[in-house]
Amino acid sequence: MAIDLTVPSLGEGVEGGEIINLSVAVGDSVTEGQTLFELETGKATVEVPAPADGVIESLDVSEGDTIKVDQKIGSLSGEGGGEAPAEEAPAEEEPEAAQESDTSDNSDTSDESEATEESDESDESGGDEPIVIPALGEGVEGGTVVTVLVSVGDTVSEGQPLMELETGKATVDLPAPCTGTLKSLDIGEGDEGKVGDTVGVIENSGGGAKPKKAAKAPAKAEGSKPAGASAPKPAEKASEAPKKDAPLQAAAKRPDHSPVPAAPSVRKFAREIGVDINQVPGSGPKGRISLADVKAWSKQLHQQKGSAPAAAGPSAPLKKVPLPDFSAFGKIDREKMSTIRKMTVEHMDNCWSTIPHVTQFDDADVTDLEALRKSFQPKAEKAGAKLTMTAMLIKILGSALKAFPNFNASIDTDAQEIVFK
Repeated sequence: MAIDLTVPSLGEGVEGGEIINLSVAVGDSVTEGQTLFELETGKATVEVPAPADGVIESLDVSEGDTIKVDQKIGSLSGEGGGEAPAEEAPAEEEPEAAQESDTSDNSDTSDESEATEESDESDESGGDEPIVIPALGEGVEGGTVVTVLVSVGDTVSEGQPLMELETGKATVDLPAPCTGTLKSLDIGEGDEGKVGDTVGVIENSGGGAKPKKAAKAPAKAEGSKPAGASAPKPAEKASEAPKKDAPLQAAAKRPDHSPVPAAPSVRKFAREIGVDINQVPGSGPKGRISLADVKAWSKQLHQQKGSAPAAAGPSAPLKKVPLPDFSAFGKIDREKMSTIRKMTVEHMDNCWSTIPHVTQFDDADVTDLEALRKSFQPKAEKAGAKLTMTAMLIKILGSALKAFPNFNASIDTDAQEIVFK
């Protein structure tokens, strides 16, 4: 049965991205959750996983292509795809060879097949499946639950969004790992969770167990296939091994004026800490530069310069001024800041203290406004006052702040709240 490969939801406001690293090819065997390719959006670099076990039947994209959410990019043969006939063919051709082999080997094979069938039956019967927060992107350690979409006792299907997690880069969905009934949920709206945390349990109805049985079936006919199916995992571990030492080596040789293989967030971070991104050696696929590479390279430069880290930041922190009691001037409302809002506050505070300020002056034609002021001046004089342009501007600003309350707000960094007045 063929399964369509589509681009999943990539976060709030993200419509698509560019493929920067394609990890599979047509004919490859993949497991559920294995990374198919890396997609660079305007907010972050995300990994797109395989929706189920199977074999890549078709792939209609390549590195450098721009794709959109929900776009079909290929197909996957589910439940073992075309590998099932491979089990039946040897079963018909090898009876005579099996009789000539040692009887002890036959008994061992039958015992293994019976054990496999029993384990398959136990998988299909159900069981508890933990809900674990998966990897949310490069450099993202966790997020805050903004919306819980299900309740305990609900029946969910594999891949169905259970909740929305807000990270420092985007809002992502947490999908169900299998089909079944939601047995428990240990996290709620406003709670924070980290990658790898178990946040609930689903009573598996058996919908997610079929691919496991299909993966075991070829083991009876051909002993080399299970090793091939699990090969991507050791390969991934092997590729990760040199990452620790790679940034400490000399800068990668990159052609002049060639694009730097790094996400926008990584390039931005390098600029903020004063590192030339062109000199940073990348430890990722095809020399791709990660956040860890930039940090390691910066650390190496500081160690070489000796006292350089001491001069990196401001000489002294700015004195913090406490907020006044805004409730003394009228009704106020407090709203808890989101994760993205907190990071925005920190970044803007850093910009305010490190970037030079520029005041801009401009000209405006206020002929009509001055005529309006003069027409109301006699009325103001009768009331014993003088109508000035400042009074009119204050009136205009007062109306504008009611129409746009975000401009009439303050940030309480101690309470991590926004104060609307």
